[in-house]
Amino acid sequence: MRKVVTLTMNPAIDVVVELDAFVPDAVNKAWRSRSFCGGKGLNVALVLSLLGVRASAAGLLGADHGERFRDFCAGRGIEFLFDAIPGETRTNIKLAVDGRPATDINLPGPAVTADAVGKVSGRLLALARPGDVFILSGSLPPGAPAGLYAELITGLRARNAEVCLDASGGALALGLRAGPNLAKPNREELLAVSTPMAGGADAVAAAAKVWIGAGAGALAVSLGADGALWASADETFRAAPGAVKAVNMIGAGDAFLAGLVYGGLRGWDSPRRLRFAVGLSAHWVEKMERMTLDRERVDKLADSIELFEAT
Repeated sequence: MRKVVTLTMNPAIDVVVELDAFVPDAVNKAWRSRSFCGGKGLNVALVLSLLGVRASAAGLLGADHGERFRDFCAGRGIEFLFDAIPGETRTNIKLAVDGRPATDINLPGPAVTADAVGKVSGRLLALARPGDVFILSGSLPPGAPAGLYAELITGLRARNAEVCLDASGGALALGLRAGPNLAKPNREELLAVSTPMAGGADAVAAAAKVWIGAGAGALAVSLGADGALWASADETFRAAPGAVKAVNMIGAGDAFLAGLVYGGLRGWDSPRRLRFAVGLSAHWVEKMERMTLDRERVDKLADSIELFEAT
């Protein structure tokens, strides 16, 4: 059986603060706040667990919150493989105003040492077996080298494991050159590391093809309300979603990536994988509750999605 391992180097306690209105430079009263164990890789593992896939979650975690994250994973069938570092895990604040998607205020996270990073890298490489799936996802904490994901991609691919990358900035650019099987940037993240091109959707497709030529296997670029783009050496197409009312954008990209991984584990072709991932992401943003998933609704949304050729 193929193992699925997510890596979250910079996890967070996500605090969602709900307000009727927000006025800068004034006292604002919230009517509710909720907090969750978060981080992009851990979010992917959560969505996979809701789809019936057992995943393992690795990374670095502030020791002060270790038991909370351990309990979170245990309650959702996620194997806990985090390594503890001294101090607290960072806190990310999400402001949800009048039912609209949240505004994020993300803190940088605690600094990490080379020894701590090396321990996590060694753990992942020791776990890798041919056909296993590794998901390298999210920002890197202060002290971690920008080339960490690239080094891991090289090492994991040498062990014939499959690697998915979700990063930004230098970590994304270096990681794409290392040749992941799949990368999932959003439009802004991809264009930020690409040579300026013509505007519009053509720029996204052109940028994706450049990185495929540089070594990446495939790119699935999330386009927000415009859907997503799939690009590989053999095909390039775009998925246009139906309209949904977005009330919660937290973890939408992670749900999208989880959908792609889920389809890959089941041997689906790329059009079906992209439809399912976009449908899953659309369902994720239309609900506030992150611990449940309506699979019938996901399938209905996925079936409604149209695909178009992209140049």
